[in-house]
Amino acid sequence: MNKTEDEFIAYPSLPQPEKDLSGEERLKTAIRQAKTAQADRLDSISDIRETDIVRLELLLQDLQPFFDAVPATDEQWDFCLNKGMQPRLWLDASAFIMIGRDRRSYRFVRDTRLGRVVLSENKDIKVISDAVTRYIASRILERERLMDDLSFQSVEQAGQQAVLSEPVVEMHVAAEPVKNALPAKLSWFAGGALLGSLVLIAILRLYGVTLPFLWEAMPH
Repeated sequence: MNKTEDEFIAYPSLPQPEKDLSGEERLKTAIRQAKTAQADRLDSISDIRETDIVRLELLLQDLQPFFDAVPATDEQWDFCLNKGMQPRLWLDASAFIMIGRDRRSYRFVRDTRLGRVVLSENKDIKVISDAVTRYIASRILERERLMDDLSFQSVEQAGQQAVLSEPVVEMHVAAEPVKNALPAKLSWFAGGALLGSLVLIAILRLYGVTLPFLWEAMPH
């Protein structure tokens, strides 16, 4: 059995088979003794596991009122007791409580990018319960600050987009008179020229000066 983080249970020493037995009988005796030792070891591991589960259930009962008070809309939490080979009381995706190596103390740990960090370790269930309560409260406040920052950034980006869109509207509005400016100027110019010609003819007629028509002035 490999050495784990929590415990190491060595194989008990097996009695040596009698040397006067045949090779086949000695092998059978050794296999039978190994099976007996393995069963004893599994029973010991099972007893330790059951003890760990009972201790974690006591912690869960102490924390259950606080777990119930956490907002249901906050989906970062995963309060559950995993009763596997290494029982753990999970809080979220990275933090959990397990039983320490002495089989009596609670170990509150969190997995990070730099490795596993022990947040608290104590035999007193109240000490661990307080540490878990502070951890959950700090994570809830951290999430609220993050949500506020995201909301503020969304409002700020919306304001910047509104400011940037105003000159575009003004450019479109200002472009319309530019399109109609040349025809308007030509119309004013033609109208002015026609009006000036009529005024000139009226003045000449006033002084008795008559102008030949265009076809009369043309050579025959």
